[in-house]
Amino acid sequence: MLYQGDCDNAKVLEYLHLMKSLVEKGFEVMLFHQGLGETCIFSRLMKAYTEKTKKPLILIARDDSRKALLEQCPYIYNVMTCDISFFYELASYKEFRAALQIKNFETLHYINFENVTTMREEICSFLGLPYDAEDSDYIVKSKFPDALGQYFDELGLKRGKSVFLIPHALCYGNEVVSFEFWEKLSIRLREEGYEPVFNSCEEIVPGVPYIYLPIEEVPAFAKLCGNVIGVRTGLLDVIATFTDVKIQAVYPNELCPIWHQNQMLYKGLDISLKEKSERAIYDMAIRRVVGRGNVFEFIHGNEEEDIQKLIEHLDVIIN
Repeated sequence: MLYQGDCDNAKVLEYLHLMKSLVEKGFEVMLFHQGLGETCIFSRLMKAYTEKTKKPLILIARDDSRKALLEQCPYIYNVMTCDISFFYELASYKEFRAALQIKNFETLHYINFENVTTMREEICSFLGLPYDAEDSDYIVKSKFPDALGQYFDELGLKRGKSVFLIPHALCYGNEVVSFEFWEKLSIRLREEGYEPVFNSCEEIVPGVPYIYLPIEEVPAFAKLCGNVIGVRTGLLDVIATFTDVKIQAVYPNELCPIWHQNQMLYKGLDISLKEKSERAIYDMAIRRVVGRGNVFEFIHGNEEEDIQKLIEHLDVIIN
């Protein structure tokens, strides 16, 4: 971990020279700051990318969760992290980076309205890869699989017949669906013989267990559950990329407060809230990130009808 201290110029220059020495030794150095969905796509393209560049890749990230996913990719040489202030100090030296050809993987514009491209296409373009570049899967392994399995059992969950519920989303907020939705869904799941468990650091529904794991432990936990239901968020991309677990994602409808709270969503696009909601499920579809079939995605509507749809789409794994 690189710390900025007071972000003094001398410390920044020290690391810039470190980057320069790495480049001179034949490494490629790249600054990395992206969402979880972009991180998943990026990592799966690393085999194709490093075969093209013929250089070992070192990433400087500003998020430990991204590091935890990227450092397990066998086609990335090393991943370092630094805090946000120091990261942006490094990123600000554009002429220095340009001279050394150090890329800054921070901003993508795949939602550009007039000529919509997908997240994957934008990343391919950034990396200089063709859109049909081959994805290369790898496994994100739990660091403590035995302890994770033991804790799963201690929560009273059923292997293969539990449902990992993800109620919060960074982009769309915490009000995509109501508290009552999660309460009713938890009751129905238990009526159908499933055990619900929330991805949360605090209780969501009384009597329903919750757990908040390091991101590298999430895929293994989701596999133990057998099913995942959540509001659309990057954590679903991680589960979809590194497992084959059935995923069901709920998108915000036109009544969701997010359209008023986050004005950056589709800023400048003169369409109705309903059209924005429909655009969201098109732009952000998990199936477009991972390209697999056992993902069920829909815009939130009537609670009772939505819950019934979710129940009908559950996978049953018989051990």
